[in-house]
Amino acid sequence: DSSSSSSSISDDIISKVVHFQRHAQGFHNLIGELHRSNGGDIDISSSNPKLNPFVLPEIIDAPLTDKGRQQCQQQRQQLLLNNNNNNNNMNP
Repeated sequence: DSSSSSSSISDDIISKVVHFQRHAQGFHNLIGELHRSNGGDIDISSSNPKLNPFVLPEIIDAPLTDKGRQQCQQQRQQLLLNNNNNNNNMNP
């Protein structure tokens, strides 16, 4: 009987929670802020880096700034704290 075997299998399933960090400051954010603070308008549809700094090769896959790394570290600490609180509240 397939229904009895599937229920016994589901009792043995171990799950993991994966957290994805959606956003932290990258160099592309910083470049955009600097561009705007110097009076530059950004034309997102342009492929000209002078009009759209986000098309610069070094910005296409921009690394995190120091601030961005700090933001990730703070979020990591918060997630660890939340996970520890959740695990302490679970019934065995």
